[in-house]
Formats: sequence, structure tokens, C-alpha cells
Amino acid sequence: MKNILLIDYGATRVKSISVALTQSNPDSREFSTKGSSFLGCRIDNKFFSNSLIKHLKAASKKTDISGVVICSEMHGFCYKYKNYVSEYFSWRFNSSNSNQIITQIKEKEWFKNIKIYPRVGLPLVNLLSFCQQKLLKNNTEILFIPQIICNNLGKSYGCVHPTLGQSSGLYLKNKDINKILKTDIKLPKPTQDDFPLLGEICVNGKILPVWGGYGDLQAALYGIKKNTWNINLGTGSQLVYSSNQELDGFEERAFFDNQNIQCISHLPAGRSLNLFADLLRNIRDEKDNSFFWNKVKLLTFDKKIFNINNMKVDLNFFEQNRNFKGGGSVIGLNEKNFNINDMLLSVIISMTKNFIDIILDSKKKNLQSSIYIYGDLINKIPIMKDIIQYSTKNKVTIKSYSRSPTLINMKKILLKNI
Repeated sequence: MKNILLIDYGATRVKSISVALTQSNPDSREFSTKGSSFLGCRIDNKFFSNSLIKHLKAASKKTDISGVVICSEMHGFCYKYKNYVSEYFSWRFNSSNSNQIITQIKEKEWFKNIKIYPRVGLPLVNLLSFCQQKLLKNNTEILFIPQIICNNLGKSYGCVHPTLGQSSGLYLKNKDINKILKTDIKLPKPTQDDFPLLGEICVNGKILPVWGGYGDLQAALYGIKKNTWNINLGTGSQLVYSSNQELDGFEERAFFDNQNIQCISHLPAGRSLNLFADLLRNIRDEKDNSFFWNKVKLLTFDKKIFNINNMKVDLNFFEQNRNFKGGGSVIGLNEKNFNINDMLLSVIISMTKNFIDIILDSKKKNLQSSIYIYGDLINKIPIMKDIIQYSTKNKVTIKSYSRSPTLINMKKILLKNI
């Protein structure tokens, strides 16, 4: 076994590299294709297996691939009954009675015990809706992205890494999920191994083992220091405190080495900013969003910005946002601040304040620690570091990488376990 393909199924991009297990060959360049978000919220399940075939084909032009390690976006699933496999319902999918179901379950003790925030798009919520509508039959299997790929191209061994499975809300503590759904479903079994063999696939007549199956957030944060704040910026964003200690208002997420992290997810980030970028592009009748991002990158920090601009922007435009209350808003407009620069400054301050408020509140509980920021988005918004550092009085470090941190960390996991 000499060369392994590492592939990360992000919502926006699917990225891969081939890793040489011998010192004689360097890693390949990163190869990238479009992610699932461009296809909507209900996606042909073959998209994921076809994407893998594309990436294997690209890698195989220069080297012989002998195995695959997978990392993927979370909160989506397919269901399988006998030989039928459904569409993939992504985290953007909102079943017809989601809000009603959330109201029904959020105060239930069994739900509180799983430490997951109730929201539209959560697989538990969507599956409860499907079961209430009698759409699922007994003995239906639930598949996440790695299991979909193994099922489509070969054989799935029916296991899942906890970093991916637990975030679905389907793995209850001291309660049988089938009693909640009132339907007998089969879930992939969580593994205790951080390098699980998920199955095998056959591509062009060659049998390849498939490992990993990690949640993309945890893969991006693999190796973080204990008791630190970690901000992951992407299409959405997450604030993570790296500790097993449960925190009020935080979700508890499975991590590596049988540890947990504390997480607040679905905070507004790139997806919300793109709405403003799209608006300016349309007003200016331009072909791309470079005007918005160039302006944002040039914003400079001065502590006076908190006093001279009374504009407030609510970026919770999407139902999946944690603090969604019917939509976003812009308030406090006046003749002095009704200009592009103040508008963009207010947008970035409002987005950043989501993290600042939580961190400042935690200081009352003596959770004072360094702050690390991950994700390519921070490179487009350098002022964000200064705002957080000034407001929290904590040291802020931007974690920069030459390539995707998920791929870098998957390589670390591979080399540790192979």
C-alpha cells in the first residue's frame, strides 16, 4: 500500500489529495470540484460516488491509488429500503412540519440528553417528519455520505465514526431511537476506533478499502489544544471550546480519542455575507462579487468604530441559523451611516459579535483562554481578528494553512494509524 486518496466532501467544494506513504514521493496537488450545495437540498445520492470517481481518476493519472480516507459535511442522510436508496437530504432540507416537531421534542428529557440544538435540517427532525408521514418502512437503513459511497460502489460495513454520526441527533443516550420514531430503522454502528474501516469499493475493476468517515468540523480541528476557543469560519461557522466539561447553551460533539468538544454551530458566516455580496454585484451590474470582498478586506480597525456607527445588522437570514427569528434585518440607518463603508463595517461587526458575546459571557465562568480562528474566510476579513482581540482582551491567532486543514489533519490521522 503506497498511495492513499484523502477526500473531503465540503458543502461548497469537494477537495482531495493523494498521499504517498513512502518518503520518495511528495503529496499531490489539491484537486477540487463543486460541492453538493450547488445542487440544492435534495441531491441525487450518486453525486457523492461520482465525485469520488472523478477524484480517483484525477489522482490515478500520476499515481496508483490503493485506498481512500473520507471526511464529509454533516447533518445529511439517505435512507435505504431493500435495493432502493433515496435522495440525499442535506442540512439545508426543511421537512414540511419541522417547526412543529421541534416544539414537540425540545423539552423532552431524552432530547436534552443528546446535547444537540433543535433546528430545521437536523436529521432527527427530518426523520421524525418522514415517520409521522408514514414514508419509512421497518428495517429501513440510514446512510451518511461515507456509507452512501460504499453502498453505491461496493460494500458498506455498517459503521460510522462518532464525529459524523453523533451530530445527526439520532444516537440517543439511554433511549431507543426506534421508540421515538415509532419505526424500526437501522443506524450505522459508532466505532471506538479513530481509523475505522468503513467498507470497500470497486472502481475500474480495482478493490479499494475505505477508512475514516469523519465529520468535517472535527477533522478541521484535529489536534487542537485543550481548553481553548476555536472559531471555524466557512459557509456557516462554529465556536468550539475544547473540553469535556459541559457548558450551558453549547452542543456536545464527539471528538477524537473518545473525547468531546463543546460547540455552538450554525452561526452566520460566509453564506450570509454572500447575500450582501450578491446584492452589491446586482446593483453594480457586475459579473462577480469581487467588489464586496475587496472592500471588506480593506476595512481597518479603530476602537472608535464601536461608537460612531449605530447601525446593527442581524445576519440570521436562514432557517438553519441558530438564532433565526423569521429573518435578518438592518436597523439604525441614518444620513451619516447610509454608505457602503459603514454598511460593510456593520455587517462584519455584527457577525463577529456573535462570537464575542459568547466568549465574554464565558469569562464570568472563568473560561479565559486563547482564541484560534480557522478557515479561508478569515483571510478575506482581517479586521475580524482585531475586533475579537480588542473586545475579549484574549490573544487571537489565525491558523493559516497551505491547503485545506481537513486534508492536512486527515493525513496526520492516516500516518498515525496505517
